[in-house]
Formats: sequence, structure tokens, C-alpha cells
Amino acid sequence: MRRPFLLQDGLSVALDFGQGTATAPGNEGPDGGARFRAALDPPIREAAVIYLNDQRAGSLWCPPYVLDVTGKLKPGENKIRIEVGNLAINYMAGIKFPNYDYAGVTRQFGNRFLPQNLGLIQPLPSGLLGPLRLVATGASTR
Repeated sequence: MRRPFLLQDGLSVALDFGQGTATAPGNEGPDGGARFRAALDPPIREAAVIYLNDQRAGSLWCPPYVLDVTGKLKPGENKIRIEVGNLAINYMAGIKFPNYDYAGVTRQFGNRFLPQNLGLIQPLPSGLLGPLRLVATGASTR
């Protein structure tokens, strides 16, 4: 019996989430200086843990967004599960903040912060933002 193509000896198999897209200039801070911000819209926002057939295959959070899954596939049907981590700002954008009275806290601890513009919080792109491909390399395709 012939082995399925992706399981042939000498073949490397990877999940490729894409390369991301370069962002436009304009990452300067308000003082004209540089901000610590990547000039890349990644295909995964912000991090992902990948499982194949209920086994952890790995995690991705920075380029290259490619995960080697050689040896993790089996003949027949394979199950993939991807858990994507999000940012707290997206959670905050989805909730309504109550109008707290901070007078008691301020009396006890002093004015440590000033809550402001909480209604202006906007969500950022999240999740899997690009195509997912299964890529095989290294063996002849006879």
C-alpha cells in the first residue's frame, strides 16, 4: 500500500500562516521620535498555539509564521485546532466601564491615576488574518 503524499519519507511538512504585510510609514511618536512598534501587519494577532490530532504542535507569535509539523500528521483525517490569544484592549473595547467614585481610594492612597477617555477605546484587528496553507517540501513529486 502506498503512503499518502504528505507522509512520504524525506518530506518536510509545515503550516504556513503567511508573511504579513508591511505597514505604511507614520509610526513616529508625538514628539517626532520613533515608537517601539513593528512596521508589519502580521497574519496572526497576537499569538497562536497550534494542536494537531489533540497534541500540541507548537506556538507562533513572531515571523516567520511557519510551523514545522513533519511527523505530526497521520494517514486519513487529521484534526487541527488553533487557539489565538487576543489583546486586553479588545476586551476593554467590548465592555462598558461603570462610572466609579474614586474619592475613597484617592483619600486613602492619593491620586495615582486619572481615568480618561475610556469611551474612546477601539478594538484592534485580532485572530487569524491571512490564509493558512499546508506546505510540503523536500521530496520528489513522482
